[in-house]
Amino acid sequence: MGLGVDRILDLFDDYAACPAADVGHVFGPQRRILCQSDGGSEEALLGPPQTDRFEVRQVTVNGSLKLLADDRFSILIVLEGKGDVVADAANLPACAWDSVLLPAALREVQLHGELKAARCLPPAAGREDAFRPDAST
Repeated sequence: MGLGVDRILDLFDDYAACPAADVGHVFGPQRRILCQSDGGSEEALLGPPQTDRFEVRQVTVNGSLKLLADDRFSILIVLEGKGDVVADAANLPACAWDSVLLPAALREVQLHGELKAARCLPPAAGREDAFRPDAST
């Protein structure tokens, strides 16, 4: 995108104050399971406390998985495999490298099939600590 490393690093708070040896640990993916069932899982990879500007989640489906809904839009990018995105009685087939915009108004989204996907979300308004490992709510 031609932004340069410094501009990209602006996505992360206080990276300049972090010793170079700790950058990967502090600002790199910090996996936390948000939901898990026999049909798959949704894990937080990036978000608070690494950055308050976006979230990235990994979604793995081995059958059927209901995605977490929290009044935010998200973009689902299928990385491998194939399946269906089911929302509001609509069924959308999806396979590797398909992208699906999930509007905030959707109350229930289910994924069916065998797939891995990245789910990208904007910041959670008023929930700065929502995905911190030490959050109590």
